[in-house]
Amino acid sequence: MRTLFPLTRTSLATPLLDEFDKFFNEFANSFGATIKTQQGKHQSPRINAYRRDGKYCIDAAVPMVTKDDLDVEIEENLLKITVKAHQDKEVSENDYIIREISRGQMTRILSLGEDVDVDSAKTSFKDGVLHIEFNAKQIEEESKVKRLVIE
Repeated sequence: MRTLFPLTRTSLATPLLDEFDKFFNEFANSFGATIKTQQGKHQSPRINAYRRDGKYCIDAAVPMVTKDDLDVEIEENLLKITVKAHQDKEVSENDYIIREISRGQMTRILSLGEDVDVDSAKTSFKDGVLHIEFNAKQIEEESKVKRLVIE
């Protein structure tokens, strides 16, 4: 696979992908895994992924956090972005009139393609956006033509 992300969400596919997310979460939970997608209280950071100047770039929206709240790991070509949970302690639960902003833990796991140089990873954080950048590796294409020897 030569893509950075194997799955692209579109507005037409959202209901189907929501069902896929539900199935995946139930399957992962049956093994005690903590892999979550975008269901219920287990949200995942929204991302933009793009290529620019021979590099793969990922921007993850992580508002209302500091860089100490972020954890970024790469293991076996899986990029895992975790935002640690923090709740506002300045206002008690009973004093809220409307509470739409949640600060629960979020995790996003992305599969990196074989043409991504994971050793070149660089990260930065500014204005609520985590930026991750990788160099692209040159992958030699195997020849699709096989020459046979005539005996």
